[in-house]
Amino acid sequence: MLRNVRDTVPKQVGYFLVKMSQEKLQFELYQKVNANQQLVDMLGEPKTVTERRVTLNGIIKIMDKSLKILQRDPEITAAAGDEDPELADALRKEANERRLNKGNPNMENDPMMGGG
Repeated sequence: MLRNVRDTVPKQVGYFLVKMSQEKLQFELYQKVNANQQLVDMLGEPKTVTERRVTLNGIIKIMDKSLKILQRDPEITAAAGDEDPELADALRKEANERRLNKGNPNMENDPMMGGG
């Protein structure tokens, strides 16, 4: 048993010393790499790629918002193809009137309210 302890203790001490040295060296290397701006620039992505990614993410957000608007009111889609702002406005008004009249069936048949 005494021999086993004599063998194990130096091995464990050596293991912890080596591990501590490795961690210290790794930390110092990390600090030196981050402190060197030229090295960081070389290891990072090019500025053009970063700018392109930001631009494309902005386009994706705009398209998502546009899709939500189009899904909410399909009449806008029909008007957008004609490129006539008056027609688009009229179609929006009609769509709003139809939404309002859904709750009141008497209004749908009223010729003054645009019903048949």
